[in-house]
Amino acid sequence: MLLYNHYTVSSISGCLILCVISLTYIVVIDLCVLCVWIGSFHSRAHKTVS
Repeated sequence: MLLYNHYTVSSISGCLILCVISLTYIVVIDLCVLCVWIGSFHSRAHKTVS
């Protein structure tokens, strides 16, 4: 029973770590897309002004 509980806890913590990593990557990807979008928007606006 103790071994089973330890396995369950470790698998749950592993899942949590994976969830945190995937959420972090989603945020990083969103920031990257946002940065590219803002950069392209600024370059387009700059071309329109000049």
